[in-house]
Parts: sequence; structure tokens; C-alpha cells
Amino acid sequence: MLMMSISTDEGLRRAMLWIFGDLSLSEWSRIPYGVLFILAGIIIAATRAKALNALILGDDFAYSLGFAPQRERFILFVSVGLLTAASVSLAE
Repeated sequence: MLMMSISTDEGLRRAMLWIFGDLSLSEWSRIPYGVLFILAGIIIAATRAKALNALILGDDFAYSLGFAPQRERFILFVSVGLLTAASVSLAE
């Protein structure tokens, strides 16, 4: 809101269009780079699905099933980080 209040008329117009979901300024050339990160994040998350299910039931339960809860959390945070980074970078 601060940036919108001190911006020019053109900047305010672009900000409002962006808030409403305008994609006219997006470029197709960015899509392949974002897809790489999105695919990497989805593949990591999909391969760790059993560990995530075990973590839902608690650390002790996950540990008893043979998962290292701290390591699994780190791997899943990396996956979520890749997905978030890709979506934010593609949003301009």
C-alpha cells in the first residue's frame, strides 16, 4: 500500500492490474525456467509422500516407520521452496 500511495499514475495502474490478476505483461519466455523448478518440487514432494503421511501422525510414529523426521522436513521444505520460488518468479 505504501508503494501504491507514492507511485505515479502509471505505476498505480499497473499495480492495480497486477493485484486483479492481469497477465498482459507476462512473457512466455519465462515459462520453461519456472517449469523446471515446479517439476523439481513436484518430483521431490511425490517421492517423499509416504514420509509426509508418516509425519502427519507425529515424529515418533514417523521414526518408528524408519523415517528421520528432521531430514524429511528439510527435504519437504526444499520442495515447497522450489514451488514457491517458481510461482513468485513467474508472477513478475
